Amino acid sequence: MTIQQFVEELQRRHVFRVAGAYLVASWFMLEVTKTIAELLDWQQTIARFVLYVAIAGFPLMLVLSWMFDFTKDGIIRTPKWDSGKVPTDPTTNAGDAGALNLAMAGATATPAPKVVLSAKATGMFGLGALVAIVTLAAYTRTHMPVTFRGGVAGDSSALVSIKSIAVLPFEDLSQEHDQKYFADGMTEELLNRLAQLDSVQIVSGEGYVGPSGGGDLRSLANRLNVQAVLQGSVRRSQDSLRITVKLINTATNGVLYSEQFTRAVSNVFQVQDEIAESVASSLQLQLSSGLAQANGNRGTKNAKAYELYRKGDDALGARTEESLRRAIDFFQQAEKLDAGFALAYAGEAQVYAVLPTVSPYSLRDAGRKGNNAAAIAIGLDPTLGQAFAALGQIAQNLDWNPAGAENHYKAAIKHMSSYATAHQWYAETLAMLGRTDQAVEEINEAIKLAPASPASLNTLGYVLTIRGDLDSALAVFRSAAAAYPDYKLGHLTHSLTALTAKQYSEAETAALAYAGKDAKMATALTAVIRGAAGTASVAAGRAAAATLEPTLGPGFTALWFAALGDNATALRLVKKTWDAGNDANFPYFVIYPLLRPLHDSPVYKEIVSNMGVVPAR
Repeated sequence: MTIQQFVEELQRRHVFRVAGAYLVASWFMLEVTKTIAELLDWQQTIARFVLYVAIAGFPLMLVLSWMFDFTKDGIIRTPKWDSGKVPTDPTTNAGDAGALNLAMAGATATPAPKVVLSAKATGMFGLGALVAIVTLAAYTRTHMPVTFRGGVAGDSSALVSIKSIAVLPFEDLSQEHDQKYFADGMTEELLNRLAQLDSVQIVSGEGYVGPSGGGDLRSLANRLNVQAVLQGSVRRSQDSLRITVKLINTATNGVLYSEQFTRAVSNVFQVQDEIAESVASSLQLQLSSGLAQANGNRGTKNAKAYELYRKGDDALGARTEESLRRAIDFFQQAEKLDAGFALAYAGEAQVYAVLPTVSPYSLRDAGRKGNNAAAIAIGLDPTLGQAFAALGQIAQNLDWNPAGAENHYKAAIKHMSSYATAHQWYAETLAMLGRTDQAVEEINEAIKLAPASPASLNTLGYVLTIRGDLDSALAVFRSAAAAYPDYKLGHLTHSLTALTAKQYSEAETAALAYAGKDAKMATALTAVIRGAAGTASVAAGRAAAATLEPTLGPGFTALWFAALGDNATALRLVKKTWDAGNDANFPYFVIYPLLRPLHDSPVYKEIVSNMGVVPAR
C-alpha cells in the first residue's frame, strides 16, 4: 500500500473525522472539569486525571475508528479495501449495490479513483489539532519546568542561574484572618525543604514584607543579598486550603514561576512537598536525596493537631514566661490528638529548654521533661534537627555542660543544616568554650539563614563582646536596637557591652530601653551605670545593684557589682549561683569580660573549670 493509498484508507474509515471530534470533545471535557474543580475547591489533580485519560485514550480511539464504523444498522467492522474493486463506504449500501450490478453485467471493475480529504474532514481535523496544541501549550506553561532568561524581555542571549532566594513570610488571606499560624508554618516548612536544594542559597525573609505589604522587592533583595524572592499566600475556606506561590526576579520584577495549589486541609504536608518540588523543578535543579524522601513521622495528617502545633510554635517564638507556658499546652494537646507527631514533642522539648531562662522554673524539672520530650521526638524521627537542638540547649543552659551541648548541636546541623536556631545556639556554646572565631562563623551562618532574627543579632553582639571586639559588638547592637526596639533582651546585653567598653551614656540609654515602663528597674540601672562612670555615688550604685538580684538573679547581678569595682560582692554572687545551681543564664555571664578581676580567684577558677568554660580575656 502506498502512502497515498494509506491516506485514502484513513479517510474512507473516517479516522481523521473521529480524531478531530475526539480532540474537541476532550478539550471541552477538560475545560468543564477545571471550571467545576475551581468552583468547588476540588483538587486540581482531578482535571489532570481527565487530561491523562484523554491522552491515553487517543491512540485507542484511532485503532477503534480504523476497525469499526457507526452505521444506521449499528456498529460494524469496517470491510477491507480490495484495490481491484471500487472502494465502498460502509455507512451506506450504495457501493455494494453498484459492485453487484457491475458483476452481474460481467463488467470489469475499474481501479478505485483517488480520494482527497473532504473540506469537512480537513476542517474538523485541523480544529482538533489546534485545540490540542493550545491545550498542551497551556498545560506546559503552568506545569512544566520554566527556563529563566535574563536581560530585556524576550532576550535569550544569556541564561541566568538563580543562586539565592529569600522566602518571605506567607500572607494569611483568609476571610477571618485567623490562619497566621498556618501561614507561618507553611513558610517554615518550605524553608526547611528548599534549603536542601543543591547549589542554591535559601534565606529567610522573616520580618520583611512584599509589595502587598508596602515593601520594595529590589531594596529588600539588596538587604538580603538575594537574586529572587519567593512569596506566598494561604487562604482557608472550611476544609479547603488554597496556597499560591510566586517566584520573582527582583532585578526585573518578572514572575519566574507561579502556581496555585488547592487541597484538603488534611493533606497539608503533601502540599508542602509539592510546592518545594515544583519550585525546584522550575529552577532546573536536582532535589537532594533528603528532599526527595518522605519526612518520616515528623508530620501529622490530623489537621487539628497541626493547627495546635503551629500555635505552639508561635508562642515559643515570643519567649515570655506566659507565652512559653501556653506553648506547652498547645504542644501537649497536639500530642494527644496524634501520639506520633514528632514535631510537637520537639517543640515541647524546646520550650522546657528555654523556659528557665525567662522564669524561675526549676532547672531540674525542665531538664527532665525536656529530655523526655526530645527522646520521644527522636524515637519517632531520628533526623529531627529541632529535637537535637533542644537537647543542646538543655545541656548548655540547664546542665551547664557546653561540651556535651556541642555534640547535640552538631547532630542538629547535620540533619538540618538550614535550621538557623541550631547555628545560633551552637555559636553560644562555642563562645563559652573559648572558640570565638568559630562562634562568629556559626552565628553569621544563622544570620544568613534568618537575617531578620533579633535573637541571632543579639548573639552576634554577645559573641563579639566575649571575643573582645567591643566596637563591632556595639555597632551590631545599635543596628539591632533600631530595627527591633521591642526586643528587650537585646537592650540589656547592649547595655552590658557598652558598660564594658566604658561607653556610659550609651549603656544608660540601652538600660532605659530595657526597663521600659518599669520605673524601679530604670532607676536602679541608671544609678549603677552612673556610679560606674563616676558621675554619681558608688555607694548609691551598690545599693541600687542589690535591688536587681530578685529580678535578674545573682549571676547576672554579679556583673553590675563588678562594673562598680565591688569584686568581693561579685565573687560572692558567682559562688552563690554555682552552689544553688538554678540559674539558666549563668553559663552566659560567668565568662563575661566584666568579671576579669575575678580570674585569679581560686574559687572562680574552680567554678569555670568544673563547668568546662573559658572566661573572656
